[in-house]
Amino acid sequence: MKREPAASTVLTAAEAAESKPTAAIYGTASEMALLMYMRIPADSLRTEGDADLLQRLQNWG
Repeated sequence: MKREPAASTVLTAAEAAESKPTAAIYGTASEMALLMYMRIPADSLRTEGDADLLQRLQNWG
């Protein structure tokens, strides 16, 4: 089975400097690992922004 590469966007340095995050998760590295392995719920960490995007990130991991 051939996998297609994931779509990505490349920003210039100026674009990156002006861009704003869509979502943010705040926690320790250990908490981030536990979150990605679905060992702790996302609402146990402080989050800001697009909750759907955070859920898609967790599902992707």
